[in-house]
Amino acid sequence: MVEQSRIKWVQDEMARHGVELFAAFTASGHNMGATNSTRVLSGFKNMGDSCVLLEADGERTVIVSPSWDAERAREQAPGCNVIASDDLAGAVIKAANRHGRTRKIGVDGLSTLAHRTVAPIRAEWGDRMVPMNGAMQRAGARKTPDEIRIAREVAAMAEKIFDRLLEVARPGMPEYELASDLYRYSKALGADDNFLLMASSQMPKGPRPPGRRILAKGDLILGEISPGADGHFVQICRTAVLGPINEVQQRNHDILWESMQAGLAAGAAGNTVAHVANMMNEAVAKHGFSEYCRPPYMRVRGHGLGSVSSLPGDIGTDNEMVLEEGMTFVMHPNQFLPGGGYMMVGEPVVITQTCAEPLTTRFSKLTSIPV
Repeated sequence: MVEQSRIKWVQDEMARHGVELFAAFTASGHNMGATNSTRVLSGFKNMGDSCVLLEADGERTVIVSPSWDAERAREQAPGCNVIASDDLAGAVIKAANRHGRTRKIGVDGLSTLAHRTVAPIRAEWGDRMVPMNGAMQRAGARKTPDEIRIAREVAAMAEKIFDRLLEVARPGMPEYELASDLYRYSKALGADDNFLLMASSQMPKGPRPPGRRILAKGDLILGEISPGADGHFVQICRTAVLGPINEVQQRNHDILWESMQAGLAAGAAGNTVAHVANMMNEAVAKHGFSEYCRPPYMRVRGHGLGSVSSLPGDIGTDNEMVLEEGMTFVMHPNQFLPGGGYMMVGEPVVITQTCAEPLTTRFSKLTSIPV
């Protein structure tokens, strides 16, 4: 279902920029950290490069490639004109010129496409093209109640995937075999996709894709589980020990959970992203680990999730964006601490007037897998 208030928001931006047509481009492939403008404006999940043309009166034209994807586009984008072509640039130019070649055109996302598509569009539109980069990200920054409901459902799916990890992981299993099982399981639960980082080590240095390493007793298993369904990605970050948990591991995980709690309390609408990151860092620093609150021991304290909008971006001390009610992102004080290695603790959250509210039903805890 297309959120009509977002279309109205873009129309208002068009008026502000003095443009009569808005062209939102989306590259092929799907990125959990990027906005899929085509899906947001039309409901269609593109396979190839695509564009949505939005007229000032609200009329929408979806231009998709390759041409054989026309039928699926018409099914998923009711209320839109659909054009399917193997020449995206040519089809976009022709559709945009339907009402003449003098109108100013607002553009977002064109630079994400290949040069062979970008060049003829730039040549044709020339000075009529008005940059509106980031408009679609801003349009979707605040999630609707229905989108938050869907995010909670996908979060519950992510928790089930971690439960599956605890059930299946065993010494002697290659990482790639465990990751493959989790991916298949996520698809069986209804995930469209699952960005999965899953690594094991006796002393992890950081997250990485699964490889050929064989799981062994005493390993920490790191899971960054990010299923996507119905146009929404959600991420949880979890750590499990293959065998008993030692005292240092539990201490370090407890410190990171304190950092998470500090972030949740600081994540109220009106506060800045930097404030949240600083509070999370202070919770770690008070235990004597301030020097570890920076690269290479950590990267950020969370990040936005697509595909509606990836705002507020990275949760870092240099991000001065003000949090708004309805924003969603993953908050994760993931980092390396001495003695136990890198650990993952992370929850998807939604910003409210008083705090950042977790979308999960069970908070992260260090879990022992019996062996």
